[in-house]
Amino acid sequence: MSTNVPLVIGIIVAFFVINGIIIRRFHISQDSVEQYAVGGRNLGWILVCFSYIGAWYAGAIYTGWVANAVDMGIFVLYLGIYSIGGMITMYFMATNVWIWGKVYRLTTITDFIRLRYQNRVYSKFFSGVVVCVNFFWLCLEMITIGYCVQVATNSVIDFRLGTVIASAFVIIYSYLGGARATAIGNLVQGLAFGVVGTIVFFVLIYKTYGGPTPLFEMVRDNMPEHLSVSGYEGLWMSSVLTGIFGAYCWPQIFNRMFMTKIPSDSKKAVFVAPFIVVLVTCGLLWIGLGGNLLPGFPADHQQGVFWIANQYGGPVVLALIAIFALSASMSTISAISHAIGVMVGADFISRKDTDPIRKVKNQQYATLAVGIIAILISTLNFPNLNNVALALYEFIIQAFVPLFMGILWKRGNIYGAFTGMIAGVCVALVGFFAGSAPFTWAGGFSAGCVGLFVNFVIYVVFALAKGPQAHVKGMWDSLRLYSEDGDYLGDGTEDKQEIAKYSM
Repeated sequence: MSTNVPLVIGIIVAFFVINGIIIRRFHISQDSVEQYAVGGRNLGWILVCFSYIGAWYAGAIYTGWVANAVDMGIFVLYLGIYSIGGMITMYFMATNVWIWGKVYRLTTITDFIRLRYQNRVYSKFFSGVVVCVNFFWLCLEMITIGYCVQVATNSVIDFRLGTVIASAFVIIYSYLGGARATAIGNLVQGLAFGVVGTIVFFVLIYKTYGGPTPLFEMVRDNMPEHLSVSGYEGLWMSSVLTGIFGAYCWPQIFNRMFMTKIPSDSKKAVFVAPFIVVLVTCGLLWIGLGGNLLPGFPADHQQGVFWIANQYGGPVVLALIAIFALSASMSTISAISHAIGVMVGADFISRKDTDPIRKVKNQQYATLAVGIIAILISTLNFPNLNNVALALYEFIIQAFVPLFMGILWKRGNIYGAFTGMIAGVCVALVGFFAGSAPFTWAGGFSAGCVGLFVNFVIYVVFALAKGPQAHVKGMWDSLRLYSEDGDYLGDGTEDKQEIAKYSM
């Protein structure tokens, strides 16, 4: 791919410098666990909105998902559909999660699980599943960021060097600034790929195909199968449901509900985010629909969007596309590394530590260690990133049942949560190692979805048979203590001892 590499590198470096200046400008001292883990529960809805978007949209959509758009057509638009569904799901949970976070000082997804089910063995199991799956996704994003740098610079900057430099930059500000730094970074990066990127991609669609209408006409006339999910209905629906159910199970997504000043800000953030999601999805994935019809389109379809940018826009547009892809990866890397660091620091290092400053340091060191280990692993290249990413969803969605049902239904208990999640993970493991053969009877639905159904049935059976755990009454009583606007509504009649009994 012939291009002006020094110009591309210069624009990318300038973007990193801008990120560093803005994040440093709004840095504050990380002097408490709440400050480091959830930004002091004081972030505005705009910051949290772009935090959702940044943590949600991975850089792999610019590589793997674009390649799938080239190969499979509109099938890949499930990404936008499940994104909206996932945000809507979080909308209905936001108030309960925020209030429990405030009352019980929760900072992580496993804090909630430990509070809700009062079982440390289960919370460790839950944390282990979530951390392992999330860590592998972190490695995938670091690989993606290195790949994007290599492609955009025409291999002048090697994949490994790009991975190390870009990932280290993100890990450093996540380590130093915690949730606030990741949120500010997500805002800068989200504005880049969510707002500027949408404009650039639609301009590219016009320059490449003449606009959306000529694009779809061209695909209809030459590859009509790309405009249908016929033959993939079960798989398509499975992909949508897997995305929706797995949406808020990622710890870097869930903990955003702890970060806002008031519950209504959390709702506002997840209500606004889907509008940007639709634009990002359409602009990016539409451009790949007709890739196979363009003369000279690269055989490695993961390079497709960069090739189109350079061919039809020139080196400046190529640099911008690289920035958008890097922004998505940076946002995800910062959110995941910070979320895992906080979980490891809180659940495995500082559990019995009473010194608040030491707790913060432990979480910072854990974030740094997670980042360094992931960078080292990521210098080994892994193929088929998108397929691996989809496989990870088969496991993470097993957390949906104990989370969602535990938030909205009092009767759920530890017996159903633990047994159901183990069963769901085991079914997903069968699908991971044996493929789809054992599940051909499921009509295209994945092993993860089958496992989720088994998980759900077990949870409900135990809930109906055993009933709620004793502490749940206090949790639900605490929901009356705050309004949607964060106002304290306690009148002195609530059973404060019962509510505080299980405080984290």
